[in-house]
Amino acid sequence: MTVGTITVAKLWMRPIGAIGAGFVGDYLNRERVLAALLVLGSFALATLAVLPPDAATTLLLPIVLIVGLVTYAVRGIYWATLESCDVPDRVKGLAIGAISLIGYAPDIYLPLIRGALVDRLPGQAGYSLYFLGVAAFGLVGAVAARRLARIAANR
Repeated sequence: MTVGTITVAKLWMRPIGAIGAGFVGDYLNRERVLAALLVLGSFALATLAVLPPDAATTLLLPIVLIVGLVTYAVRGIYWATLESCDVPDRVKGLAIGAISLIGYAPDIYLPLIRGALVDRLPGQAGYSLYFLGVAAFGLVGAVAARRLARIAANR
């Protein structure tokens, strides 16, 4: 029952995160908002990595909701950064296709990586390494978003 409740609550983060990030991105710099979201998500994932296995649901729930909120906020705002890239209209469809291939690839390979990690390092160790790895990639994304913000500001 608890897992189902947490899952449903996380799914409600989709519209809240996406719409909220869209509004904030419209008023602030989209790339900087994206970078901040990625840092927040990385911090939340790193927190999951260090939680003890017997952590209380009251501690786990807000962290999972933050991860969900940030995940969908990032997905709601990263397409808006395409405007800063000066992609010509004649190749915008190709650019979106290539970005989608890269951007949605983790949905395919992350479960495989997680499964391999948990098989080799059962329990807490495997999941901790997984969460820390995803958090590290989030920080790489934050650096890339900040770099895009600087490039766009110099144009």
